[in-house]
Amino acid sequence: MRLIKVFWYVLTSVGPVLRAGRHADRLFRYYVLKVLDDIGLFEFLRIPRTYGEILAEFGFIDIDYTRSLLEILSSDDDQILIREEDLYRTKDEQPLPDLEQIVKRTDPRIRGFVVLAESMTRYILPRLRQQPISLSKTFEQDGREFMSKFDRILANKIYSAMRSACFAYLKPGDLSGLRGKKLIDVGCGSGRETAELWLKFNGDIRITAIDPVHSLIELAEQNFETYLKEIDPNHPPVTKANRPIYKVASATRLPFEDDEFDASFWLFVLHWTPDPRRAIRETVRVVRHGGLLFGGQTFKPIANEYFNLVVRSNENCYGFFWQEDYVRWFSELGIDIDLAPVAGTLRAFNTKNVHH
Repeated sequence: MRLIKVFWYVLTSVGPVLRAGRHADRLFRYYVLKVLDDIGLFEFLRIPRTYGEILAEFGFIDIDYTRSLLEILSSDDDQILIREEDLYRTKDEQPLPDLEQIVKRTDPRIRGFVVLAESMTRYILPRLRQQPISLSKTFEQDGREFMSKFDRILANKIYSAMRSACFAYLKPGDLSGLRGKKLIDVGCGSGRETAELWLKFNGDIRITAIDPVHSLIELAEQNFETYLKEIDPNHPPVTKANRPIYKVASATRLPFEDDEFDASFWLFVLHWTPDPRRAIRETVRVVRHGGLLFGGQTFKPIANEYFNLVVRSNENCYGFFWQEDYVRWFSELGIDIDLAPVAGTLRAFNTKNVHH
């Protein structure tokens, strides 16, 4: 029954969410290819070239990221590049995607991803040249305007639907003991997630929301009540006791004591961290024994390879990983997780065995 509820939220949200996600993937693919086309990579490869020649021509560094990019281009369904033994070349008469056509075929409710894709793909070249920019700087240097646009993206129904799916996957008694207790929201972003979590508990929850980006934390704290009014004009009263606490912090180095929280939540966060395994370990550490761990995460191979390149272009962003890794990282801590095959919807209770 819980799994049916999860599928219901996914399939009825953006008609459906998974299809909308594929639309967003096309946008990220376009902007990755555009970055490379703008520097003349595809024109350069009209003549077959070696890997070393590509590095020398464009100042790329021989790192895993560079090799991954060429592998993805070579294995693309449209064969953007063809690899023959040790040579790469552009496929004859292979046109690059047309943005106008992509946008026309994209669900109007996720066209805001154009903003995210265009802004974040600019960090691909610094990454290829071993001059990566940190995720925090990516957001900070684009200013308040980008923060506001990113906020509108996070308000997208896809994210709200998946948060609802995470709650739908819980059992009826899972939340009853959390009324008035402490929950950590890991990777709160612009704060709409925190507001939605707060409303799920009708305000009877003490949330601490963390994110490594100062501008996002500032946005989240300032706009909490605005978000509440937008989502539910008749929301419960906000008091000093139930207003969320916001902190700038990394998921891999949580500034909290052991067993400080009764529950944790995250959604589509771990691929943005430098070390997902350590982030899981840290979250488990700060949640008490028997506490609830829930949320959602996308895995390979569902995660789009081009979006993964965008994520990994930021300094210290791990990128997407396999579901088997996720299960193993929890298992190493003595925790068996209940995982739905829909965006990695997670439900678990903390039976931790964390050694300090």
